[in-house]
Amino acid sequence: MEAANTIYRQPRKLCYSLFDVEILQCELKEALAPIEQMMIDEKSFKEGIEADLADQSQKGNIKIAGSWAEIAAWIKCDPEVLEKEVELYNSCCDRGYDEIFLKNRRYLRPLRHPPLYAVPGKVAIVDTHGGIITNHRLQALNEDGQPVPGLYAAGTEIAGTEANTYNMFISGHSFGFSLISGRIAGEEAARFVTRS
Repeated sequence: MEAANTIYRQPRKLCYSLFDVEILQCELKEALAPIEQMMIDEKSFKEGIEADLADQSQKGNIKIAGSWAEIAAWIKCDPEVLEKEVELYNSCCDRGYDEIFLKNRRYLRPLRHPPLYAVPGKVAIVDTHGGIITNHRLQALNEDGQPVPGLYAAGTEIAGTEANTYNMFISGHSFGFSLISGRIAGEEAARFVTRS
């Protein structure tokens, strides 16, 4: 997603989710997103989240604080800048329009009620999409763009199934490409072997 690409460009490839107790309570009333439902048991997650947050805070992995100055010190940013950005965001929430990021109005919730939370996040992915460059015969290409003799690649490991961003909402969208590219790579590999 676009957010992952943005986070990856950050100096430490790190971001923070900032929320207050009201946002936490609102989120606990919402159903988990489809991608979350694939990985999380909703009932145990919702029943244990507050204890988990407290435990992670004790371990120093997240910050629970009474002020944005405390949060700023923990994430190592200028407290005046953070407070100014939170005020700007809150003013967008009050107007019902995010003029900076065009965030959906449904998700514009102000950050005003302590305790305040800062949860670090990094980009993670469960598989590899792309990386190996091939030609139309599915021959893997070297750094000079020349085919590596006898080396073929197929499926999502080769470039071509995605643009700049993985679409996690179209489940199974790369199966067709994987099947066809696998067949072509197999046929080309068989031809290579019989010619050798």
